[in-house]
Amino acid sequence: MGIAARLLRLCRADLNGLLDRMEDRGLLLRQYLREMEAALADTRAQLERRSARKGQIARELAVQRHRVRTMEDDIVLALARKREDIARQLVRAILSRRHRAEALNARLKELSDEILAGEDAYARQAAAYVKIRRRSMDFRAARKQTDAGAAADRGMPPGPDNRPGDAAVELELIRHKEAFVAGRRP
Repeated sequence: MGIAARLLRLCRADLNGLLDRMEDRGLLLRQYLREMEAALADTRAQLERRSARKGQIARELAVQRHRVRTMEDDIVLALARKREDIARQLVRAILSRRHRAEALNARLKELSDEILAGEDAYARQAAAYVKIRRRSMDFRAARKQTDAGAAADRGMPPGPDNRPGDAAVELELIRHKEAFVAGRRP
């Protein structure tokens, strides 16, 4: 391996290490939570728009059906008065409205399916958000405990039993795991 390649690898390693130290895990976690909240809000807004559209289509379908019934009554009246020309026009209008009603029914079914899928996706997103948020709260508690331990290392009085808490142990384990996955020392 050439000297240039080794120097390049060393520079990359130093740069990656520097970036790792610069990252504040707490800030990254809070940003991730904000992004998840925004995604949840978007999903909820989409569901609400689809539900509103479904209501509009259902109302329009009811109007179409009512008009068809009215026209059918008018056909009976036109035939009773021997006005086949009017009855023929009404039949054309009824066929057109029935076709429109079929299209509305199909769209209503599509929207119902989309809403069900969207509600399922929202539930999964919300569950993931709750899980991450809970972990975030545990992380913050562990960080406070770690910060208290660091204060004790600087000469401040130790806690009552002089042992690290579970959250501090978990936090340290997470740091070691991240370092192990990244191929560096903690």
